[in-house]
Amino acid sequence: MKKTLLTAIALLYFMVVSGQGFGVQLGFNVSKFKSWEKGERLPNVSFISHYPIKSVNFGVNYDYEVADHLFFKGGLLFIRQGLKILTEGEGGISSDGKELDLTGTFKINYLYFPVALKYNIEIADEVYIAPSLGMYLGFAMGGELEVDNGESSNTEKLKFGSSSNSHFKSGDMGLMLQTSLLYKNFELGIVYLAGTSDIVPDKDNVTKNSSFGILLGYRFF
Repeated sequence: MKKTLLTAIALLYFMVVSGQGFGVQLGFNVSKFKSWEKGERLPNVSFISHYPIKSVNFGVNYDYEVADHLFFKGGLLFIRQGLKILTEGEGGISSDGKELDLTGTFKINYLYFPVALKYNIEIADEVYIAPSLGMYLGFAMGGELEVDNGESSNTEKLKFGSSSNSHFKSGDMGLMLQTSLLYKNFELGIVYLAGTSDIVPDKDNVTKNSSFGILLGYRFF
C-alpha cells in the first residue's frame, strides 16, 4: 500500500512540474463483475439477480505529443468497482411472516494507473474527436461488503491478498477504450474498462471487473 501511494505521489509530481498536458477529470461509472467457472460460463440461476453499482470517480492525467495529433496519455484514477447481488427469499422471515430478499453489495476502491495512445481528429475550429486505446494497472485501496434484507443490514471489510482467507486479489489489470470530444481546454468523454485479470484467489472460478462511464475534464496547459 505504501509503495502504491509513493508511486502515485511521484507520478502526480511529474505531471504537475512537466507543465504542458496536465489535466483533471471527474466521472460517473457503472460497474459489475463478470464471473464464471473455469471451463464454462456459470449457469443462470433464476432466484439470483445481478446488478451493477454506480459511483463517482476522479483523477488527473497527462498528455505528451509524440507525433502530429498523436499523444501518449498517462494518469491516476480513483475508481470504485463492484456488484450488487439479490437473492430472493434468502433474507429470513419478516415480523409479519413474509420471506425477505437478501442483497449483498461489493464495493472495491481502486487506484488505477492508465496509459494509452490518443489521436486528435479536428472536426471544427478548436474542436476535436479524440479516440484512445490503452490499458490500466490497478491496486485495491480497500473495500466492503454490505448485506441487507430490508429490515437490518451490516457491513464487512473485504480482505485482499492471494491467500484462501482473502476475498479478492490486491491487483487488477485491463484494457481501456475511450472516445472524447475536445473543445479548447474542456473534454467530454465516454470510457469502457474491461478487466483482463482474475481478481479473486478462488482457483475454481474466474472474476473480472467491467465498467462503463462518462467523464468531464479540464486541461490547464
